Amino acid sequence: VARALAAIKGVARGDLSVRTAEHGNDEIGQMLKATDDMVHTLERFSAQTKVMMHMHAGEDVTHRMPNDFPGVYGELATGINT
Repeated sequence: VARALAAIKGVARGDLSVRTAEHGNDEIGQMLKATDDMVHTLERFSAQTKVMMHMHAGEDVTHRMPNDFPGVYGELATGINT
């Protein structure tokens, strides 16, 4: 639980380098894996947003973000692309 809490606090501070390490099959392990999955999604969305910013700054306004992100992230990507 402490590893998940530390990772979640890191994400809340904007630190997407946090990882919870190994995961077991019990509920704690599943929570740790879900935390890592959340961080991965945020990391990917952030990276794609940066790519789009750089492309648009370089005058390539045709560049689009992938919109295969889960849930609200996919909705945001689709909205950004319009």
